Amino acid sequence: MVLLIDTNVIIDFLCKREPFFKESFEIIKNTAENKYKSYITANSITDIVYLLRKNRPIKEVKEDLSNLVEVLDIVDITRKDIDNVLASNNECDLEDELIYQCAKRIKSNYIITRDKKGFKNVEDISVYTPKDFLKLISESKLT
Repeated sequence: MVLLIDTNVIIDFLCKREPFFKESFEIIKNTAENKYKSYITANSITDIVYLLRKNRPIKEVKEDLSNLVEVLDIVDITRKDIDNVLASNNECDLEDELIYQCAKRIKSNYIITRDKKGFKNVEDISVYTPKDFLKLISESKLT
C-alpha cells in the first residue's frame, strides 16, 4: 500500500498541532513500522522548512527533516508533473494538483490530507484525512 502525505499532515506531526497530532503521529509511526510505504513531495520539504523556520532555529528544522526522511520517501517533481498541472481544468489549489500528479505517477493508493476539498475532483486515488484513513485501516485490516 502506497500513501502520498500532504504537507499539512507533516506539519501537524512536526509541530504537534492539536487536535491533529495523534493521527499524524500514527501515520508516521505505521510507516516507520513498514505497515505501508509513504511519500511526500519534494516541494513539501521546502514548504515545511519555510513554515517551521518562522518559529524554530534552522538546526532544529534540519534535524526534524533528517529524522522524517529516514521514514518517508520523497517523490521528485518533474517537468511533466508541472505541465500536467498547468494543463489541468481542475479549479483547485496548484499545490494540491501537484501532489495529485505525483501521487498518480507513483501509483499511490491514497492521498492523506486534512484538506480533502483540495482534492475534490480526484476520482482515481482515494483521499482520506488521517483520522478517516486510520479508521479504515483498523476496520478493514488493509495491508
